[in-house]
Order: sequence, then C-alpha cells, then structure tokens
Amino acid sequence: MRKYIFTEKGYTFKRIDKKTARTAYKNGLTVIICPCNLRPFTPWHNEHRLSRKDRAQFVIDEIGVINDFNNLVNSFEYYNCIDSETGKYSAFYIPVCTVDRFTGEAPTPATLETVEQYDYSYMQQ
Repeated sequence: MRKYIFTEKGYTFKRIDKKTARTAYKNGLTVIICPCNLRPFTPWHNEHRLSRKDRAQFVIDEIGVINDFNNLVNSFEYYNCIDSETGKYSAFYIPVCTVDRFTGEAPTPATLETVEQYDYSYMQQ
C-alpha cells in the first residue's frame, strides 16, 4: 500500500488499509473512499464519505456492520474502479491530527512525544 497524505480545507487525510477502515466505520467514524489511482479531493470529486450516521438504517450487531461496510465498498468498486486508469480497487483515507501523547491536546515546544489520532472535528461538519 502506498502511503499518501493529503490536505484539504485545513484537514490532513492519511491513507489507511481496508481493515483499519472497516474498524473506523464500525466505531462510527467517517472514512473517505476513492479509486486507488485517483487523487482524492480533485474538482471531479470521485471520493465518497462513508459514515454510519449518514446511512438511513442503523445496523446494531457487529456482523451486520461488517456486511454493511463490505456492501458499500463492493458497490463503490463495481461502479468506480473499472479499469487500469482509475484502478481496480479502492483506497481509504481518514482525517488525522497530531496531538500530545500524554494530554491529548495540541503539541507545544515543551511536548515530549506526539502521536497521530483521528481528527474528531471533521465529524462535526
């Protein structure tokens, strides 16, 4: 998997694998899906937001959530990942931000260590 990082509207998006995307979707986080050879956030808008909050029906059990995610990804790939120009599979992105490891707030010059975590402010838009 190629490691890409994109910035759009003040948010930094990092490419993740399908297993991590499934877990993020299961936990109620927003995941961006795009064909693997296309860059997300272009004027043609080939990316889509996957979120359980945006779905009309909510699936309660874990197996239902996994099947729901797989159905969404399979439908997206059937219609958008059709040739070698766009790519044969999908790529997943999540918004990330760098925070202080111990306090969870923005890092300062006195910060000992930082970590990347999901940018929860992206979900409010």
